[in-house]
Parts: sequence; structure tokens; C-alpha cells
Amino acid sequence: MKRDSKNEWVGVWIMAAAVAAILWVILIAGKASGAVGMSWPRVWLGCIWIPAIEVAVMAYMYGVAKLTDRMNEGSRQASRSRNVMRRIRAQAKALGIWDYPPALGGKALTMSARENFRVRRRYGETDAELRMRCMLKSMRAHRKREGKRHG
Repeated sequence: MKRDSKNEWVGVWIMAAAVAAILWVILIAGKASGAVGMSWPRVWLGCIWIPAIEVAVMAYMYGVAKLTDRMNEGSRQASRSRNVMRRIRAQAKALGIWDYPPALGGKALTMSARENFRVRRRYGETDAELRMRCMLKSMRAHRKREGKRHG
């Protein structure tokens, strides 16, 4: 069922109005009993300034919640980026690209590519080209395991 954006916050405003009304009644009762030292005009204007204060507090709380959510969103994105970099680094180490000069080359790279990635060296292919094909194959395999992305 699709949410109706017009009526999304109606419950919050109804609750806020109920709380403001209760606070105003308590203020009137306190003035009538002599516990509150305000003048009667200020107490009667409480029907205006009590909801105004309540709306200001709600707006402040909404802003803090929104700011906290934005800060967490950034940390989730950073965590996702760290995980991607960790995966790429592990693939590069498996290929022998990470070390400089590369640890694997020639016959050792050919055997590693065949065992780990099921990639055969083509005739006349350089070590760098073979490493790149292995990296691409590894990335494609990772995407297949992840499945289709939604968003």
C-alpha cells in the first residue's frame, strides 16, 4: 500500500495538540489554586505560547535526528568503501600485483591464473594483460555472487 505523504504527520500534530491542551489546563488549574504567580492574561495567552514552545522543541528534535542520520549515512558509505578497497587489495595480492616489482610473473603467473581464476594465457599476452583479465574475471564473479542491486 502506498503511503499518503499528506497524512503522514497527522498523528504527531494531534498528539502535540493534546499535550498542549493538557499543559494549558494544568496551568489554569495552577493559577486558580494560587500555585502559579502569572497574571490571568498571560495564563489565557498560554493557548498560544505553550504550543509555540512545543513546536519549537519538536523542530529542534527533528533537526537533531536528521543530522544524526546524515552523519551515520556518511559512516556507512565510508565502511562500504573500506570493504570494497579491502576486496580489491586482496584480489591484487592474489594476482601478485600488489608487490612492486610484482611477485608473480611468467610461468608462475600463468599457473596462478589458471588455478585461482581459470584464465589461460593467450598467445603473445603480457603479464600485465593477464593480470588485468584475472582481475576483471574476479570482479565479475563477485558481482554474480552479490546478485542484482536494487536502489
